[in-house]
Amino acid sequence: MEAVTIKQALIKETKVTVKNVVIGKRQLTQRVFRQIIEEYIVDESTGELRGDAWGYVNYFWRACGKYADHSTNHILWINKNGELRRCLLRTYNYKGKIYEHTYRYLLTKLQQLYIAV
Repeated sequence: MEAVTIKQALIKETKVTVKNVVIGKRQLTQRVFRQIIEEYIVDESTGELRGDAWGYVNYFWRACGKYADHSTNHILWINKNGELRRCLLRTYNYKGKIYEHTYRYLLTKLQQLYIAV
């Protein structure tokens, strides 16, 4: 493979869409995000989704330390009662069932969402 020369490299301007999570008129902050109830979006007994997935947020904080090997992706979703929930994406084995494939599939279909710093 050839090295890329300075003559080949360039910076190109591109328009980007950033989707922010907003509650009321304010962007969702990290502090509020941490307070959203964590709940699995997949029903462990049926494998079905328990609500509507909005997207995923790539975020990690030390409070998640009990899952030292977890991914930093959280699925933001709405349950059947219209309540906002987050689901930490991680590989886990519950009663012999592994749901990693479900979460990985969701990530390929969901948009990335952003929260305020």
